[in-house]
Amino acid sequence: MIATARRPEDEEKLRELGAVETIGFDPDGYPSGLDLVFNLALYEDGLPAAARALRPGGRLVSIVFPAPELEALERDDVELIFFWDVGGEQVPMREVAEAAAAGEIEVTIRQTYSIDDAVAAAVAYGAGGVRGNIVVTP
Repeated sequence: MIATARRPEDEEKLRELGAVETIGFDPDGYPSGLDLVFNLALYEDGLPAAARALRPGGRLVSIVFPAPELEALERDDVELIFFWDVGGEQVPMREVAEAAAAGEIEVTIRQTYSIDDAVAAAVAYGAGGVRGNIVVTP
C-alpha cells in the first residue's frame, strides 16, 4: 500500500498503519499503473492527477463530499466509486462505535469544537492538512 503524506512527520504514522511506501501530495510524484486509488482527502480538482496514477480499468474510490462526477477524472477508462454512508447502511456504525469505545480502533482527534463554533470547525476542515479528526459536540 502506498499512502500520501502532507508532511514528513506524518510518514511514520502511515507506516504504522500499514503503508509500505509514502509519497507527497505533489502530483508529479504519484506512481503509475495502480489498480486502486482510495481518496480520503482530495477535492474534485485534485482527482485528475490521482486518476492519472491508475492503469486502464483501475478504480478510484472517494469518500470526499460532494460526490465527484466521472468527467472530473478527465478519463473514461477507469471506474469512479463514491462511498458516503452517513446513515450506517453499508457499515454497521453501532459495531464501529463499540469497537472505538473498547479501544480496538485508534482514533486521532485533532480538535473538538462546540456546536456554537461549528463554522470554525468547517473552516478548519475546509483548509485541509488536518492530521486527525475534527469533532463537533452539542
